[in-house]
Amino acid sequence: NTNETILFKKGEILYNYSDCVNEIKSKNNVYLFEGFMDVIAAVRADVKNSVASMGTALTVNQINAIKRFTNNVTLCFDSDGPGVIATIKAIYLLVNANVNVNVALIPDGKDADEYIFNNGKDKLHQCLTNNIISAMDYLYKYEKRNSDFTNINSIESFKTNIFNHLSLFKSNILIEKVLRTLAEDLNVSFDSLALDFNKNKTMAISNEET
Repeated sequence: NTNETILFKKGEILYNYSDCVNEIKSKNNVYLFEGFMDVIAAVRADVKNSVASMGTALTVNQINAIKRFTNNVTLCFDSDGPGVIATIKAIYLLVNANVNVNVALIPDGKDADEYIFNNGKDKLHQCLTNNIISAMDYLYKYEKRNSDFTNINSIESFKTNIFNHLSLFKSNILIEKVLRTLAEDLNVSFDSLALDFNKNKTMAISNEET
């Protein structure tokens, strides 16, 4: 919780970075936490390719430091409300920097430090290595969990939010798979959704140009 100084610039530092460079290169992946206590818990659970963003929002400088050794990041932020928002912001920053992103889901609104205290290091290791989903799956689950499928306005908002998230990604295969899932959830045709998605993307591009 120390304030930034001329020498201590939080946005340029990743806790444990210098000590786990070889692990990051070996695993070709890094686990990114919010706080240093979570990194200590992860290392105790034998997940040694772990760093923390010093309890602040992720920065471009930190992303560039990560990309020196891997293009694959597993986000492990807190699973409470603020942690979810921080995860979504980090996903956008990382994907826009052409980083492959997954998210580790730590149950019960816990962070890694709390989870290892209550469940032990073996359970934390299992959680961090097996309870992983893609960034887009995380965004989809978040939007679906916060939607009311009995309300047409909520349905439209859900659809638009998924479209906006999908526009982050360049994979046509991923886009098609998500649109098919969305079509099934909304009980509409894939073709009509694809048409709406392309309209939404065209409007977004037009707005950027203006």
